[in-house]
Amino acid sequence: VIQGGLIGPLSRAAGEFRLLITGALLLACGMAGLAVSYQALPMMVAVVLVGVGTGFLQPLISSQASQVAPPSQQGAVLGLAQSCGGLARTVGPVASGWMYASWSTQAPFLTGMVSALAAAGLGLLLRRETADDAGR
Repeated sequence: VIQGGLIGPLSRAAGEFRLLITGALLLACGMAGLAVSYQALPMMVAVVLVGVGTGFLQPLISSQASQVAPPSQQGAVLGLAQSCGGLARTVGPVASGWMYASWSTQAPFLTGMVSALAAAGLGLLLRRETADDAGR
């Protein structure tokens, strides 16, 4: 629903950086919710937050990577962004399974929360840097 029709109007209304940061924060909240949910309703709310956050993030990461990169390096930057996503989808489930079995049932979700918060922080830094560049 988000990627199919809402992402365009929402990004035009709110701005891509703001929506990217919002997506990362929603993902972080959903991951935290999954770490502490032991009943169906809170867990369903957390899963919806994860889905909405991911729905915002996936298309906007590619969009921002292409916009921030110099024209001569857009292909390389987009390829690197896609490669990082593929690596995360390969290593993430294995690492999460290991954390779940070795540390605790909450560990993979809390790690995901920290990663999403780091992404939001990087988005804020990139937004500031891009705004500084536009002002020059």
